[in-house]
Amino acid sequence: MAAPAKRNLDELAHHPDYAVKVQVERRETEADAQHRRRKDLISFVALLIALGLLTLAALVVVLVPGLAPESKNWATSALSAIVAGGLGYLGGKKQAD
Repeated sequence: MAAPAKRNLDELAHHPDYAVKVQVERRETEADAQHRRRKDLISFVALLIALGLLTLAALVVVLVPGLAPESKNWATSALSAIVAGGLGYLGGKKQAD
């Protein structure tokens, strides 16, 4: 089998039918990858804890009788936002193909 023909890259870069991009990326080492995953996990767990505490507080305010109606306004708004965000996360975003 014949070797592929060599091309002049400078000619190709200046050809009107082509747009040439050169990108240099640093390879991620295993230690960097582990560190990034650990940071992502810590952020995710912290977010889940904060969201859980907010949900718990809002449920307490909504379900405990005798609290002022003004208190229940923020709680129902927060619960609505949490449910809407959860459904949006589960539903995902439609990709246009």
